[in-house]
Amino acid sequence: MVYNVWPTGVAVVWSLGHSGLLPSTTHPLRTSVGITAMRRRLVPIAFQGWPEDLLPNELKAANPLDLPRLGNGVLGARQRDG
Repeated sequence: MVYNVWPTGVAVVWSLGHSGLLPSTTHPLRTSVGITAMRRRLVPIAFQGWPEDLLPNELKAANPLDLPRLGNGVLGARQRDG
């Protein structure tokens, strides 16, 4: 998910897909971009540039749910950031 920052530049639209003379896929029903790719990737994996108050509680730096956090490769026992 991207909020108020520059996106990757790949539009998720029906008209975008890898095909043509030199397709980057060997299967006509699969593509790595466009709407067809959304069938494989329907789960958001990042909240890039989102304001703190719009993030889910699980992702807020204040850690209001007191969840264990992984920071700098170390699993902390419910560390709070600030």
